[in-house]
Parts: sequence; structure tokens; C-alpha cells
Amino acid sequence: MEEVSPKVLARQKAAAKRKQAAMRVAPKEVLLPEAISVANLAQLLVVPIAKLQRQTKSLLGLEFDVSSDYVLNAEIASLVAAEVAPRVHITIPGSLTDADALPPPITRTPDEYTSLPLRPPVVTIMGHVDHGKTTLLDTLRKSAVAASEAGGITQHIGAFVVAMRGGEEKITFLDTPGHAAFETMRARGANVTDIVVLVVAADDGVMPQTREAIKHAQAAGVPMIVAVNKIDKPGIDKQKIKNQLLDYDVQVEELGGDTICVEISALKGTGLQDLEEAILTLAELQDLRADPSAARMEGVTLESQVQKGRGATSTVLVKDGTLRPGDVIVAGTSWCKVRALVSDQGKPIKEAPPATPVEVVGWKEVPPAGERVVQVESEDAAKRAVVAKERVLERARSAEAIEAINKTRMAAAEKAAIEAAAASRGRGGKKGGVQYQPKDDLGAGQTVVSLIVKADVSGSVEAVADAVAKVSHPELRISVVARGVGHVTESDIERAWAATTAAVAGSHQHQKSIGFVVGFNVKSDKKAAALAKRHGVQVLTNNVIYRLMDSLKAEMGKLLPPDIVVEEVGEATVAAVFDLNAKAGEVGKVAGCKVSSGSLHKANKVKVMRKGKEVWQGPLKVIKHFKREVMEIAKGNECGLAFDGFDDFQEGDVVVSLKSTEKARTLD
Repeated sequence: MEEVSPKVLARQKAAAKRKQAAMRVAPKEVLLPEAISVANLAQLLVVPIAKLQRQTKSLLGLEFDVSSDYVLNAEIASLVAAEVAPRVHITIPGSLTDADALPPPITRTPDEYTSLPLRPPVVTIMGHVDHGKTTLLDTLRKSAVAASEAGGITQHIGAFVVAMRGGEEKITFLDTPGHAAFETMRARGANVTDIVVLVVAADDGVMPQTREAIKHAQAAGVPMIVAVNKIDKPGIDKQKIKNQLLDYDVQVEELGGDTICVEISALKGTGLQDLEEAILTLAELQDLRADPSAARMEGVTLESQVQKGRGATSTVLVKDGTLRPGDVIVAGTSWCKVRALVSDQGKPIKEAPPATPVEVVGWKEVPPAGERVVQVESEDAAKRAVVAKERVLERARSAEAIEAINKTRMAAAEKAAIEAAAASRGRGGKKGGVQYQPKDDLGAGQTVVSLIVKADVSGSVEAVADAVAKVSHPELRISVVARGVGHVTESDIERAWAATTAAVAGSHQHQKSIGFVVGFNVKSDKKAAALAKRHGVQVLTNNVIYRLMDSLKAEMGKLLPPDIVVEEVGEATVAAVFDLNAKAGEVGKVAGCKVSSGSLHKANKVKVMRKGKEVWQGPLKVIKHFKREVMEIAKGNECGLAFDGFDDFQEGDVVVSLKSTEKARTLD
């Protein structure tokens, strides 16, 4: 048989490939998954991968070349596919329909609005921690709320209805926390309110949370009333506070502005009638109206929690329509057939009209705080709305995951390229004399800290998670891996332990790891505590937010290697240098010294100084006082010193004793 030349054989193989490719016909229709790599998309569309890579780079405006394993979400993949395979019909999974989504918020024309009945104003009390917000509400309601708060600080939003003018008028008050960790809850309070009462302590003035409250009120476009509290205290300067407020664009009426300012003593009840009148006057000017007979109820969740005997409950502020037992409502990814309504006084009620805060019993899951609440016509409609919301959230999570995957793969590709280039130069991983440090999700020496956040209500979960997110240190990798409402359980411990194990297993470097379960206003049962001890997971609980955060920071500080503090504790001057006949005929140099200050201890390192410059540092080999070997020699004594690894000392050298101690580090 005649032998075929290599060139002819190559041409035959190329022709066979072209024939095989020609037999593959592009599909007429493609259903895209939520995420797909460039290589798989090219295979699905039957197009050259290089063409797809170029189109992806162009469409996304990327500066780098797109690798074959670069991941695209369904929306981006459909846009790329439309360019490279215009005849293929692309379908994106789980497309939402109008029937699945919640109806839009109720809108009315000006004429329709003015025909509606007036409703009570919703007033949010805001201000710095311990400036008297809860005491003010306590006095208004004539109850003992202030004394019952843990640590004397409001822990989550409280909602109450207060009757004014002999019961003829009503005001709904929201009391937001003042501690720094609860910024998101204060922002939510500002966004659901009609009027903000800014409480400023006369003896303290404008403080960080005061400034933040002003910012939230101004961002929400909500009118403000300034209540200068604690005016009964001696030696206060009320004018100073009013001048301070000018720095934040808050100009009170007496200084020519339009912000009402009332001077009160929440503890003694002084000036409260003036405050009530100011609120009602401002409410009349706003012309606040709502329709209690609206076709559907709309509102917002203020707080949510799990209660023994009641299950998942939430405090809902009704904004339009009327909520009744038996109604079906949706909030985020949770729905509810209202089993019971409980008033702010703890009594069951048959209906909740606009501007009424009410506890709703009957939720299938704990609804997130700050979610829009909408009444729907049936349980089936509620389930469809929840599925639609879950799909939207899943897509958002998928987008985040895709971005993380692409970043990791790009970093790996960059690392491989640098290492390959370095290897080709024969430098063993070096480039330009600098050792390459791979980009890893975990930095060398970092400790992985995985946290589970638990709290009594959903708003507090959010606040604690936000506070934890602000805790950082370059030697710690801190992440909240899960959060939820309710007491600390065994599953929380298992999840924290699993997260630390997975994080370390996924790293290319040896890492230390620890898990924390941080519980606010909740307890940990004995089984969970025993499991935590077995797995090395730490459980921290407290009923006061700043104490909880202080405990967490203190425990995280213990994870950091201590600082080594070096202190000069003694000095000796070399007066003479002589040889010492040692055992086995060895001869070594010894420095004859006199201790001029402090003391020299054999356990401490020393440094040898010559004319102000350090010439050596290391351990002492021996200290001799006359012929006796000692561990320490004090000021005023003469001694002979031998050093471990150094004998080039001279007369006039100064030997300085260095004491090293460990100092615990903190995150602050």
C-alpha cells in the first residue's frame, strides 16, 4: 500500500472535521439555564467559541479577553446569543408574568385624595442614645416602657397609639433605637413616618445619632420637630443646641427658620402639651388622608419575631385600607392568612384602619422588617407572589455568585500566566526579583471567622448583622454566613462549624478558623451549648447591643497574635575585655562590665551599642558575679558577660538588656 504523506493526512482530517461541523445544525430554540459558561453556550448555539468570546468581551465592555469558562447569567447570555445566532429563539427560565407579581401601590388623583377621610399622623421619635426618647413615650402613654428596656436603651422599634385632646385625636408613635448599631432601623422609621420628633438632651447637645437622624429625616423629606429634653437640669444652654442645629441645615423658628422647637422634660412631663399641639398642627398642615374602605389593604412590616404559642408574628403599620382577621396578605417571601390581630395594648381587635400599628398572627414564615405588606384575593395568589419574589431574590444571589466565580477564575488565570512567564525565565516563580504572591480568597495568616446572627425580631437581626459587617481587621476574614429569628439551636452550631470547615478546606493555604453564634435578646439551650463546646464554636449572647458588640470584639481580639513589646530594662558598660579559660581547654572572650542602670537578666536578649549604633543583638550565654554564675545582676554590681554567638565587643561598648512581653491586641 502506498504510504500517505503527513500533509495529505492533515488535509483529510481537516476536511472530515468540516464535514462533521456542517452536519451540526444550529437549533431553532434554546432554553437557557440561570448560568452558563461561554464554552457551553457556544456548544449549545453551535457557533465557534472564539466568536462568542469576542462578542461577550465587546458587549460587556471588558478590557481583558474572555476565557472559555467565563460564566454568564441568563440575561447576558441571551443578549450575546442574539448577536451571534440571531435565528435562534432564546428563552430565559422562569420569566415572571404580571399575574404572579404583587399589584403596584395604590395611586389617586388630587381630587380623589382630598375626598378621603383624615387619618392620624405617624410620628417617629428619633435622637441619640439615652437622650430620653423612650421616657418621652413612657410619659405620653403613662406606662412603664422605659424601665423595662434592657440596659435602659430601646432595642427595637416600638409602635404605640396615643390619644390627644381628650381622646378626640390620635397619634401613632414609633420609638426607634438610639444606639449606633441600629442605623438601618432608624432609616426605616424615617421612611414610614409623617413627622419626626428629634429629641436632643439639653445637657448633651447634638451627638452622632442626632446628626444621623437629621440626615434620615432630610433624605426622606419628612418635616421635623425639635424637642429639647431635660430642660429641668441646672446649668444648661438651650441656645447652644439651637445654634448647633444650624450646622446641619436645621433652623428653628426663633432663629428665622421653619422648624418648630419645643422645650420639654420627658421625666417630669413639662412642655408635653406644647409638643402634642405642635404635632397636631403640623399634621393638619400636611392634610394626611387614607381610605379605610380601599379595595385592598397596604402597609409595612415594622418588626417580626417568633412567639411561643403564636408562631411567626409581625408588627404591621397599616397605610391604606383596613386589615381584618381572615385577610390574606403577602410581605416579601412570606404570606399570611390573618389568624388574629393584637393592638399595641395587647388586646385582640377586629380591624386595623390606616395609621394603626397592629400585631399580626398567622404568618407561614417570619417576614423581613421593612417589607411592603399587600392584601391579595386568595391563598393561591399569595403563594404565586411569594414564588415570584423568591425567583427575583434567587436571580440576585445567582448574579453575585457568578461575579464571585468569574473573579476567582480570572485571578487563577492571572496567577497561572505569571507563574508560566516566571518559569520560562528559569527564575522559580520570581519576576524582576520579587516573589509572586498568589491572589487567594484567604490571605496568608488570616483567621477565618464565620458568624451566625440570631435575634428576637427581624429588625434586630438586620441591625446586628450590619454592626458585625463594620467589624474588620486585615488578619481576620469575617463573614456572616447565616442569620435568623429565634433562640440559638443545635442547627445554628452545626452551621457555624460547617462554615469554618468549608472555608478552610477551600483555601490553598493552611488557615485557622473559628465559628461564632452571636445572639441578641435570645438564649442558647443546654444541648446547643454542649455541641458548641464540642465543635469549638463560641456562643455570645446579650440583651444590650453595645455589650454584645464589645464581647464579640474582645473575643476576636484574642484571635490576633499578641504584639511583642520590647522594653530596655538595664544597661552595663564594658570596662575590660579578657579571656576566660573554659572547660575542655576552650578559651572564650568575656566582657567585664559594671551595671549602670536597672538590671540584666539571663533570660532577656541584649543589644550591644557602640558609639550610639547597634552592632549586635542576641541572647546572653552567661552572667558571672565574681566566680559564681547568676541569673540576674542589678545596678552598681560588676559582672562578666559572655554572649551566645558574639565576642567582638570592645571597651566602652554599652550592653542593653531587652525585656520582651506580650500585649493582647484589640480590634479598636
